[in-house]
Amino acid sequence: GSLDVEKQHQANQFSNGVQEIEYEPTTQAVQLGFSLSPNEYMYAELVWDAEFGTHIHTRYDESKIGIAVNNWDVAIGRQYVPFGQYYSRFVIDPLVQFGETRADAIVIEYGISDELDLSAFGFQPPQKQGGRSERQFGMALEYRPKHLMVETGVSYIARLINTDAWTQEGSEQVSWFDAEGWGVYLSATIQSIEVS
Repeated sequence: GSLDVEKQHQANQFSNGVQEIEYEPTTQAVQLGFSLSPNEYMYAELVWDAEFGTHIHTRYDESKIGIAVNNWDVAIGRQYVPFGQYYSRFVIDPLVQFGETRADAIVIEYGISDELDLSAFGFQPPQKQGGRSERQFGMALEYRPKHLMVETGVSYIARLINTDAWTQEGSEQVSWFDAEGWGVYLSATIQSIEVS
């Protein structure tokens, strides 16, 4: 599990000399994770979140079951689909989380080799978009050379408007942003420094 404490302070200085200062309330978050593997092929994972601020918000962040056989891995349930790469080591979320999506999904992963993985996913969008037909799928390709501390990948999602970043803002404000999304990343570790 993990415990995060976040405090945000923002000061804006305008050209006319007016200064605006904003203080966000301190928030604390607790995350608990549980995993179960009854045998070498099956697994289940549950991640529970609680955020304590002006109000208490709790949710099941992830709850999925999966089967892993040979080079195949199939997971079904509430989970983050493999679009982009996301880091959880920061108290304030990094900008690269644009497009992150947690949804009821099925994710199929195939290990082409020890260094190359291909994933495909389909998911139920968190919010219907005016009853229109939904394209709710994507894919990802990741490459990790054995002898190098490098990881790179490319991912695709059919509609950015179905990702968390847009549905949280309200579909009436961002309905124009009905576009495909592509993500490309490269991470390298040099001694104790990681560059992405």
